[in-house]
Order: sequence, then C-alpha cells, then structure tokens
Amino acid sequence: MNAVTSATPVFGTSSDALVTPSMVIALAALAFTVISFWWMNVRRGSLRLHRPHSYAASVDPEDMDINLPLVFHNDGAAPIIIQDLRLRLERPPGEAPQKIGNIVDRPSEGLDAPEPLPMTVLWRGTRPHLRPADGGRQLPAVFPVPGRTAVTVFVEFGNEREPNKPPLNWIGGPCTATVEVKMSHRERWIGLLTFDLHTEIIDDSAYIVWANDPNWRP
Repeated sequence: MNAVTSATPVFGTSSDALVTPSMVIALAALAFTVISFWWMNVRRGSLRLHRPHSYAASVDPEDMDINLPLVFHNDGAAPIIIQDLRLRLERPPGEAPQKIGNIVDRPSEGLDAPEPLPMTVLWRGTRPHLRPADGGRQLPAVFPVPGRTAVTVFVEFGNEREPNKPPLNWIGGPCTATVEVKMSHRERWIGLLTFDLHTEIIDDSAYIVWANDPNWRP
C-alpha cells in the first residue's frame, strides 16, 4: 500500500489544511501581477504645472490678453482630461496698483488709484507659440495630458472691462497669479500653480513678449 504525502500546512498542524506554502506563493504572484498592471496602465497620478519664465501680454483700459507657456506634467499612467482653465490675479499685501503701458499719468493727489484686482481671467484660447505674430488663436478646447508625459500649451487668458469696473491697465504688479484647472475626474476647480507675474515691467500696450523676471537682461 502506497503512503499518501500531504502538503505541510501554513497554519496549524492538520495535514488537511487548505492554505499551503505553494498556495501562498501563487496568491502572492497573482497579487503582484494585478498591482503591477494597475500601476503601469490604470493608476491616475497627479497633474503638475511649472512656473513660466516668460509671457506675452496686451493690456489697455478696456481689454487684456495674457499668454502663458504652461507645461502640464502627468506623473500617472492614466490620461488626465483638462476641461477648463482660468487665471486668478491678486494684489500682494502692501503693494499699490500701478498703471502699465506707455501712458504715465497717475491719479490726482488725494485720490486712490483704481484697483481692478482681484480678478479671474478666463481662457480665451491657445496659440502655437508664445509670440502672437507666429500664429492665430484657436478657441478653447478640451485636451488630454497622456500618462507619464509633459505637454506644453500656450494658453491665452483674457477679459474685457466690465461696466462700472476699474480700467484693466491698472494691473501693474507684481501680481500673484494662480492657474486654476478643471479636470474631468474632479468636480471643483483646482489651483495647480501660484507664482509672481511681473506685470510691472510692461511699458507698452502692444501684444509682445516679456521676461517674467524684472532682473533679466538680454
């Protein structure tokens, strides 16, 4: 009569135990495979933005455009869908409004400077380059940021002056700028990047490119 050999149990001493070392190894391998597949192909990561070193702008009392070269970085595997963008401009504490452009008049003595900030600047479109003369503006459109990818988008934000509101050319800074994003998998707006936007260096109302650094020299 042949002897029957039973697997050594992992728990307890019964030779009829259901959990054996080979089963533990098989389950561990299956869990590793599932987790690896999720991590490499399904996992949704976080979206990051990087501070722009330059920008283009056109600002007059009634209308303004600000073109920012934004680099979106998705560190996850799944794509992230960008539904909408907006730019929040605020005045840093202790800073007074300044007029920008090539007109140097100031409020009369004893009168406060008009203050258009804080202001939410809407997404007007995208451009192929930072320089406005290098191509036309495309209307805002939903776009994806693929997984493990960085995407550069030249986003143009703009506003028209609202009735009974201060003229827009008093946004001379520096301003505290926050890029806010609406993603398809989130219900609320998310502030992705806050940085100093040096609008105080603008000395012309034409739509041209400026370095976002008051100390930079060509």
